[in-house]
Amino acid sequence: MKKTLNIRRLLTAVLIAATGLFISLHFADLRMHRPEYRPAGVVKIASGQAKYPYQYRSLLPLAALKIHHLLSEHGSFKLKAKEYCFVFESLFTYALLISFWFYLVSLGADRLHCLLGEGLLLLALTVTYLVPRQYPIYYLYDIPSLFFFTTGLLLLRRKNWFFFYPVFIFATWNRETTLLLTVAFLFTHRHTLSRQTLTKHVTAQAAIWLAVKTTLLLAYATRIDAVFHNNFLLNLAYFVTPALYPTLLSAVGYLWLPVVLGWKYLGSWNRSLVLSAMPFFAAMLFVGNMVEIRIFGELIPVFAAASLEIFIKGGTGRIESG
Repeated sequence: MKKTLNIRRLLTAVLIAATGLFISLHFADLRMHRPEYRPAGVVKIASGQAKYPYQYRSLLPLAALKIHHLLSEHGSFKLKAKEYCFVFESLFTYALLISFWFYLVSLGADRLHCLLGEGLLLLALTVTYLVPRQYPIYYLYDIPSLFFFTTGLLLLRRKNWFFFYPVFIFATWNRETTLLLTVAFLFTHRHTLSRQTLTKHVTAQAAIWLAVKTTLLLAYATRIDAVFHNNFLLNLAYFVTPALYPTLLSAVGYLWLPVVLGWKYLGSWNRSLVLSAMPFFAAMLFVGNMVEIRIFGELIPVFAAASLEIFIKGGTGRIESG
């Protein structure tokens, strides 16, 4: 009986893993039908010719360039830029699904709840990256940003600093929005760690962030044309344009709605993370374009996990309450 149960569990795990792989491949294929933003294309970034701040997000374009050189040196097998994008998109989407699964487990979710949580995550990914007609742009670093951020949350949850800081380094190289992880750390650990420990970690993360960004600035300073604009007035105009509300309200796959309605069901961890998103939202009023809802991508695992907790506690089950 026990052997039969173990075989059943193994087959279930294989089925879930295989389904996640096929979903990742399908999602990546759909993403490849979205146009690249030419000033921030993979080839442009890899060759050091992209505009600021896109040029600084060179982790994966440079990795693709390095792999391309290795393949060229050791055989005739070569990939085009779009094919490298597909490979990275598939791998990081699958890695994101795995990372989010383990993150939900760390919150106390069982297998069935993890499957529901993955469904919420996929809903938000679809609404954010496949549905929009305004700015339907593909960026290589978007899904990797979600993977790094979700893995960072998992490591923060487990207080695994040994792996957190290497992830933080690569995440910052991929995209500078890792400052949100530092804010998340402050909000989630302000009552569980001493002030001295909090200060040490925040100082370390700030130093790493500045070191990575300074290194990139020095590497690309003479080859970058800036495209940064203060978008505060533009974003304010969006809020008085009713035609844009369907897009604006679709941020994080509409998962802000169950979070607002079910706020009382949230435990301290998810509540703290949702609150940590508020400074990020405020910053995006100035440096982001609110209609381009992909700028809130890193918040997807936060709102997906919070929505899952609300659905469970609002029903008959439970998830972590700490």
